[in-house]
Amino acid sequence: MGNQFLKYLLCFFTGIFYCLEIAAQELFPYAEAASTLPKGVFSYRLSTEYYKDLQSHNKNWYAVRAMYGVTKNFTAILTASGSNHHIKNFPNGYAAYFLNHHTRYNSLNAFSFEGFHLYLKYRVVHLDGYKKHLRLAVYAEGSNCRVAHDEAEPNLMGDNAGFGGGAIATALYHRAALSITAGYVKPIGYYDQKSDVTFTSGNLFLTNLSLGYLLFPKSYKSYNDLNMSIYAELIYRNYQKATLQQASNVFDVSNFNLGDPFTYQSLQKNQYCDLRTYFQWVFNAKSRIDIGVSWQLWQKSYVHFYPMMAINYQRYIFGKTGKRIY
Repeated sequence: MGNQFLKYLLCFFTGIFYCLEIAAQELFPYAEAASTLPKGVFSYRLSTEYYKDLQSHNKNWYAVRAMYGVTKNFTAILTASGSNHHIKNFPNGYAAYFLNHHTRYNSLNAFSFEGFHLYLKYRVVHLDGYKKHLRLAVYAEGSNCRVAHDEAEPNLMGDNAGFGGGAIATALYHRAALSITAGYVKPIGYYDQKSDVTFTSGNLFLTNLSLGYLLFPKSYKSYNDLNMSIYAELIYRNYQKATLQQASNVFDVSNFNLGDPFTYQSLQKNQYCDLRTYFQWVFNAKSRIDIGVSWQLWQKSYVHFYPMMAINYQRYIFGKTGKRIY
């Protein structure tokens, strides 16, 4: 059912893309495009995500990202993040913690530093034409986040240590841009020495389908023109169940289904699709602001709740290259 659903979505967005015949942006707020930063260009991004959990607690995630064009085809990205999503350590009574941590009796976690995430992208194909191009890239990522994550869905940007990789294809035609990402994530288990508990999220297959459209300006007079774009990004995730064990004893999480079905489901294999919608403003071809919301589209994630707000501020520093971001 999941594969058929994705085929319908791909046909739908591909149809929209070929119907648009009008200079576009591909500065996707969530997914990475296949394009790379010019050599010697540096950029930084400040990001935050916000939602309310089942207990109506305010859950906040913050990140600082640094990007650098190593060569014209190779971009390196380093991100540091922090949030109030995790407890410091699993308690000795870890079974009771897992059973109750989504209930209204659970307190709000303190803010803590999560770790670093490294993302390397290499562009392998670029075919350019008048107001159009096609770019293909491959990427690899790794994370050292050693936090007490407690859901099956892995996330290298803050929740799990691990590694992954994949491929990206991005096409631009006049005012429209379409990008498709396919990737894989292998999380590394989190070991809590104090409780002797090891928790490992499931392996994950991902697909991002991103569409961007330039609303303004209708025609460029200078690089200083204000740009405004809209984006729709479909985020599909398919992951395996988590494992929880103390020493060499694997804990049977099926017991959770009687006490807290939400906790039980959060530890099982799952697939879902979210829709992320954004407005984006680019100022003087050097600074951009993204404001967006993530909506539940098909099934749901158990690592966040809906709607989820997101804000990015990004600044590009061009040095001697003088190159702009479009």
